[in-house]
Amino acid sequence: MATKATKQQYPFAVKQEIVQRVLAGETKIALAEEYGLSSPQLIAKWLRVSRAEGVDALRPRPLGRPPQ
Repeated sequence: MATKATKQQYPFAVKQEIVQRVLAGETKIALAEEYGLSSPQLIAKWLRVSRAEGVDALRPRPLGRPPQ
């Protein structure tokens, strides 16, 4: 029986550091290799989200339905 692949989650501090390093001029490809990320597109997504919604948008969101 095959196991279900789970999405890798990265800590907020790591995402924030990578975004800052890209903005400082480092390449997404080099950073993806350094941090062992699956793709430089992941960094591009974090960069897009942080520009649109601010760096706090990179923080993990709680799972499940919100309490009522």
